[in-house]
Amino acid sequence: FKAVHQMLGVFSSGKKVLENLESLDLNNTTQKVDETLQSVKSTSEAIQGAVEDIKKSASDTASHFADYMKSLKDTGAPQIFINAVGQLCQVLNNPTPSVMA
Repeated sequence: FKAVHQMLGVFSSGKKVLENLESLDLNNTTQKVDETLQSVKSTSEAIQGAVEDIKKSASDTASHFADYMKSLKDTGAPQIFINAVGQLCQVLNNPTPSVMA
């Protein structure tokens, strides 16, 4: 009698599992996963574009600074001023105690 009761319990649990599986909309789940992946891809592309813009801006800034320093030297600016500007930029670029010293 116990074995039959346990077997009926197993069948009842199995039936509940099947009913729950039937209630799942796997097509909708697949669609949502695809939408999420597309969103992640779009976000990744946007981030990559932003990083490229930052790299370009940094490169342009470095180029402009190099032109500025060359212009200072070419116009005969005092060497102490050129050194001070260079050291100031080093501190701004890497504000650690050893650089600031």
